[in-house]
Amino acid sequence: MSCAGHSHDHDHDAPTFSLHPYINHNQSYCLNESIPNSGVQILKTHSERMVSNASVTSDPYDPDDTEEVELLLHVAFSEAVNMTSLSVHGRGSLVEIAGGDDDEEIRRTAAPLKCKIFVNRTNLDFETARELKGDVELDLVPPEHMHEVNAIAAENNNAIAAEHYNGRAASNSDDIGILATVDYPVRGTKFKYCDNVTLFFGENYSSVLLEDEVVPTEIIYVGFKGKGTNIERRAVETVYESRGMKKDHKVPDGEYGAKHFM
Repeated sequence: MSCAGHSHDHDHDAPTFSLHPYINHNQSYCLNESIPNSGVQILKTHSERMVSNASVTSDPYDPDDTEEVELLLHVAFSEAVNMTSLSVHGRGSLVEIAGGDDDEEIRRTAAPLKCKIFVNRTNLDFETARELKGDVELDLVPPEHMHEVNAIAAENNNAIAAEHYNGRAASNSDDIGILATVDYPVRGTKFKYCDNVTLFFGENYSSVLLEDEVVPTEIIYVGFKGKGTNIERRAVETVYESRGMKKDHKVPDGEYGAKHFM
């Protein structure tokens, strides 16, 4: 199985690089979430990344409108960070859950398929996010990706596959990649001094798995890796003159550029 373009995250080495302590949850928000403030709840600690009891789902306000799949997650940091990768994890490519007053009612959600990343941009709306090219644009692998590699290693008792997936040889099949998630590397000078990021999820796996139906997007975890810079970004107040006043710009006699009149 090819794993180009991403790496697998593992419980034993990743917490050192987690940027979760730098996230300013009070200044972070999510647009088009079906439950208020649920988007901020998926910015979990690294150890809680596979806990699925908290998730954000896009609001299916209009079943005939494809915008129901869209989510716009803005994440603010308490200081500028040097970001090296991020992780996005859905509950499943396509999930069916019985619910509602009618036991036969089925609620469907799907994992995100595409993600645009915008660095140090504020006040982005959906229309702008759709039209602009992201600083990084990702094709996300399905959440089952780790389980597929897990099954291959367990079925074949393949130590090479286990080590590739787990970062170490597992002693038994239950130990192979249980807590693995996928890391997507990000590169560019903007990520060296990152005050905030906005993630735009404009498409999910229902577009490729269902013929005539689009269902809401569901995400259970978003995380970041890198390191802090110990630099707090502060607003700089600058006053500009609409027109320079001659009396405020006197040039002493004898200085370069001064004119003398007899």
